[in-house]
Amino acid sequence: MFGYLVTILVSIFLTAVVVQESEAVCCSSGASLRWCVDCTRRTPYCGKGPCNVFGCACEGGCRQSCGPKLLDPVNAGIVIYYNTCRCNNKRSMTDEAVVDAYREDQVFEP
Repeated sequence: MFGYLVTILVSIFLTAVVVQESEAVCCSSGASLRWCVDCTRRTPYCGKGPCNVFGCACEGGCRQSCGPKLLDPVNAGIVIYYNTCRCNNKRSMTDEAVVDAYREDQVFEP
């Protein structure tokens, strides 16, 4: 009996010494079942790159919030999900900048 107790205590001690503390940011989608906080679809987590199986330690970090507004609710029994997501925090551009950007995108054929 004493041998088993020593084995268990040594195992716990070695595990505590060997295992390093890890701290990772987890990228969840919040309350939405379909959308991340930047209105992109979940895949299944909301990291900029691949994440581990728990949705943590994503390459490039988590997606940044754009102040999403969820629209077009669909009631699927107990769960309500949304078909549309719109960002409320958009970058603003002057009218001249919009016209210049439009002109740069146009291809003129002779």
